[in-house]
Amino acid sequence: EENKEKNLMIKSKDIPQKEFFEFKSSSGKKLNFWMIKPQNFNENKSYPVLLDIYCGPGIQTVLDSWSYESLWHRMLAQKGFIVISIDTRGTGARGSDFEKEVYLEHGVKENIDLQEFSHYLAKQKYIDSENIMIKGWSYGGFMVLKATSSEGNVFKSGISIAPLSDWRFYDTVFTERYMKTPKENNLGYNKSSVLDDCMNLKSKLLLIHGLADDNVHVQNSYEFLNSCIAANKQIDFFIYPNRNHSILGGNTRYHLYSKINIFLMTSLERE
Repeated sequence: EENKEKNLMIKSKDIPQKEFFEFKSSSGKKLNFWMIKPQNFNENKSYPVLLDIYCGPGIQTVLDSWSYESLWHRMLAQKGFIVISIDTRGTGARGSDFEKEVYLEHGVKENIDLQEFSHYLAKQKYIDSENIMIKGWSYGGFMVLKATSSEGNVFKSGISIAPLSDWRFYDTVFTERYMKTPKENNLGYNKSSVLDDCMNLKSKLLLIHGLADDNVHVQNSYEFLNSCIAANKQIDFFIYPNRNHSILGGNTRYHLYSKINIFLMTSLERE
């Protein structure tokens, strides 16, 4: 019951652990984040960063918990990355007022928080400010498109998986709970869309979608691609045929994370 053998085994492996912190944004809100540092971390060295986010209403990623993705985060730390996740305004377990900060506008205040936090990271001496990367899935993928298409962002590259691009393309049960209808809140829908933002895209971007996505229709990625063409922006795009929103089945998940790893490693600036 005390898991003594397991705990000893884990300790012997010297697996990088999460450390929990707070970041105070210009809004006055304290935002929770965790950080996983490489083994033998040296604050006088600078390390590349992966910011892995979700940021959606009512959801937390800053948790003292374990998942299969926790293993991937620790593998990246073993390869020399600092891995971080932050819960922006609108996320869960912080009370109704904190969640309602983003009412009628998806991605706007969350993006302000991400931009401020990433600029804070870039000023830390142990952070390689030229190699700050961002990844997200679903709502997180939407936020990656928002963040990398913002003027003045510091993200070297972004990985957006199964993202929204315009909330007019998403299901009404979720969207209208937070955004009302497009007729009632056209300005909010326009501010929340990323389709006109990509003209500011300077980060290297990998966009991934399952062709049979049962949640975020692949139309979202197609429309974003069309906007990139109009703005003459080059991005990398990969489709998983017949895969749903989870992008699972057979060798699929291994292939997906292999692709992400290759993109991260080749995105690093090498001397």
